[in-house]
Amino acid sequence: MSKTDHFRDVIDSLPVCVMLLGPDGSIREMNTAGLFMVEADAFDRIRDKPFQHIVAPEFRSSFQTLIRRVSEGASESLEYQITGLLGTRRWLDTDAIPFRDSDDSITGILAVTRDTTERVHREGKARYEQKMEAISTLTSGVAHDFNNILTAIVGYGNVLKMKLSESDPLHPMAVQILAAADRASGITKGLLSFGSRQLLSLQPVDLNETVRRTAAAFSKDSGSGIAVEVMTANTALTIMADEGEIEHCLMNLLSNARDAMPSGGTVSLTTGTMELEDTFIAIHGYGTKGSYAVVAVTDTGTGLDEETRKKVFEPFFTTKDTGKGLGLGLAIVYAVVKRHHGFVNVYSEPGIGSTFRMYLPLAGVRFADSAAAPLIPEGNGETVLLAEDDAAVRKVTTSVLEQFGYHVVAAADGDEAMRLFRENPGPIDLVMLDVVMPKRDGKAVYEEIIRLRPETRVLFTSGYTSDIVLNKGLLGNGVPFISKPVSPTDLLRKIREVLES
Repeated sequence: MSKTDHFRDVIDSLPVCVMLLGPDGSIREMNTAGLFMVEADAFDRIRDKPFQHIVAPEFRSSFQTLIRRVSEGASESLEYQITGLLGTRRWLDTDAIPFRDSDDSITGILAVTRDTTERVHREGKARYEQKMEAISTLTSGVAHDFNNILTAIVGYGNVLKMKLSESDPLHPMAVQILAAADRASGITKGLLSFGSRQLLSLQPVDLNETVRRTAAAFSKDSGSGIAVEVMTANTALTIMADEGEIEHCLMNLLSNARDAMPSGGTVSLTTGTMELEDTFIAIHGYGTKGSYAVVAVTDTGTGLDEETRKKVFEPFFTTKDTGKGLGLGLAIVYAVVKRHHGFVNVYSEPGIGSTFRMYLPLAGVRFADSAAAPLIPEGNGETVLLAEDDAAVRKVTTSVLEQFGYHVVAAADGDEAMRLFRENPGPIDLVMLDVVMPKRDGKAVYEEIIRLRPETRVLFTSGYTSDIVLNKGLLGNGVPFISKPVSPTDLLRKIREVLES
């Protein structure tokens, strides 16, 4: 074997692409790793063809500049995207130097290229996660205080509604108070949803049925100019999901479709299945192999340009006029689907329309019969020590508990809670502790109470959700907990659950 052949074999065995380009960018030589990157089964498929033709359009100008500068004697580097002969998009990082002949004349470009697709996707994902974490940290603090206010509104609103007969002229006002509070609570839940702060209640869900029900609800108030079409798979698509969250995602996608069709149009929902393979993952840069249920929401609206498509799932990004939307709808879809171990993508053409697809892992489980909702449980004179620093929340919670048969001893901070616990002449059946309180937090009070009376039942409450409380180390896992704002009915049921456990 000649030295030249041996050197060629060495180059061919390298795990990176080594190629020789002409001054015009045409491909003169390429090793095996390079052929794999560009998806050519033989060198003759690409011989003498301009490399620029497989460079993604948005990078062609930069690549052409690299060709020109290296042909003039400079050394250049560039990270860019290509589309292989089979359609796979890859990120490449190229270092290029002039190739000179024996007379030191530049006759071509020698380029060493590495596939950086995995790193670019990983870094992009990390940046997105950092952005989401920063925003969710901010919103969780705001939501905590906001939920305390809502707890008082919901509590007093329910008390008014229960005390007023339906014939009373004030009854509709109480209903409107609760409706407004419910909408405000929805905003908070939206903020927490995209920040992955809400615990999922996973149950077997037939995606077809969820799609049909959500589409029917949307059709009722979508407007006369919007036609809604539904085409579901012939077989049940069972997924393990929080059905309320999936409905929320579908409604967000439908609302987004409606907004994209200001002059009217058609929005269609279709469901099906898909086996995710390596090819799809390589082309899109995300996903995990497996069987998925797929729901597609397609509109005939204005469509999205490429720059908008890149940002469409980012929180607070919106193309709507100021005051017309927070820009959270699609960010919530992204976050919720991700937490279901799925993913979402968009295909869109300006002037034609858009298709958003949610991919959710299929589950081979059967449905359980839904149980009838239990009645509101009442107390039997049990004593509840309530420790809550927010005066409005403390008053309304006391009012609700006393109305439903409990004796309440109320404290405004941790120190007062401990004093009342020690001084109370009779047994305290349940201690309700706000997690975050002045002077002594809920965890410290809990530890002292358990030290004094290990049998004491305790229920924690907080404007934070339980996963935040756990992540911050404020509570241990398995401790009874309920998030604020909470309706009186849910609170009363939770109290009975803790007392009877």
